[in-house]
Amino acid sequence: MSVERLSTPNQPYKPDGMIKVLSRAVSTHQRELSELLAGRPRPLTLIINTEDFPIMFRGLRHKLPAFSMCHATSHIDLPVPDFTFEVYPEARYSNTSFWAIRELLLAKGQMVPWKDRHKRAFMRHFGGVGFRKTLLPLLKAHQSNGTDEQHLGMQADVQDTGFVGAGEGFIWLDHWCNWRYLLHTGGLTYSAALKYKLLCGSVIFMFEANWREFYYPGLEAGVHYESLPEGEENELRTVIFPRMKKAVHRLEHESMMNGFAPPAMASAARHFAETQLTQDGLLCY
Repeated sequence: MSVERLSTPNQPYKPDGMIKVLSRAVSTHQRELSELLAGRPRPLTLIINTEDFPIMFRGLRHKLPAFSMCHATSHIDLPVPDFTFEVYPEARYSNTSFWAIRELLLAKGQMVPWKDRHKRAFMRHFGGVGFRKTLLPLLKAHQSNGTDEQHLGMQADVQDTGFVGAGEGFIWLDHWCNWRYLLHTGGLTYSAALKYKLLCGSVIFMFEANWREFYYPGLEAGVHYESLPEGEENELRTVIFPRMKKAVHRLEHESMMNGFAPPAMASAARHFAETQLTQDGLLCY
């Protein structure tokens, strides 16, 4: 396997991380690939897109897709594991591969009882992109004036962390497991943070976006996470937040009736990440 770089990435570790995942898969399945590709007059060439967004619009009628970090219905790109499975400097740990952080989160999620987790809506993301530009200011307003419990059914614990490297309000990924409810949105396109939230064994409120990673088809709304639509400020106030509040009351009641055990949804999210987001799973994909 050889790699030819055709453009300069916005961060050098992005192509390095993606190529490392691909190289491991090629090495693992080398015999099968050799048999499959035997007799080809030319080498098999794949286009790997190492930016955060798909690049091949359906309307352009390309015959072959690129392999990208996420998929959108407007594009033909095929989603593949992104760079964070191998390196994620923003996480700040001495080892930032998903595999190292995965073990940390599985341990932390198991050790923090549900009854001792904060009953709050937790979110730490850069708020200057996409739907977050609408959601975060509204949540922060409820948080600052004390109306969060009234509108969300729980207190809010949200902060805009600023752009990459700003580090405002930074909280270690394993500390996210101290909260019962984790909010998830897309960023500029997708957000790589979902897999870490799944591992915590918390309930995830996911605002559904068009950008989807390769493992999303294995997730089921209502089983692994609470699904919410994106919306404008008025829709958030009148429709979406009331839905969230109703779900929180249901989940809290479920936990209380089961001796303050985690809701089934939280356990299902953790089980999915533990059994599906594995080295074998990625290599198979």
